[in-house]
Amino acid sequence: TNRGVCITTIHAAKGLEWPAVFVARWNDAFLPMQPSDVQVLAQDGRLTKRAPTVLESEEHREEERRLAHVAATRAQRLLVLTSLRSFSSLESDPAKLSSIPLPQPVLPEHAPGAAVWKRVR
Repeated sequence: TNRGVCITTIHAAKGLEWPAVFVARWNDAFLPMQPSDVQVLAQDGRLTKRAPTVLESEEHREEERRLAHVAATRAQRLLVLTSLRSFSSLESDPAKLSSIPLPQPVLPEHAPGAAVWKRVR
């Protein structure tokens, strides 16, 4: 078997599995990412930006939830989620854990062959 480390994006990991998976920055603003402004074509032909509608924001959050599910379910035996405590050295800028719930493991925690999930902070 091949031994080594594979660094990939969540999008590229779809359909693949590894014995151990590490997901960095399991924090709000990273996973889920904040929806970006939407580019629209103005009547004068210029591209402008506008804030996403409520529906667009909800669709974005659902896509981020699906991506988080893909990330969490690539692990065969070990899933480690890392998160930031803060976004800067200032205590007044704390980082929040991702608000996306983790999918439930297929096997109970201590069952033979069950994956181990850990949060590292």
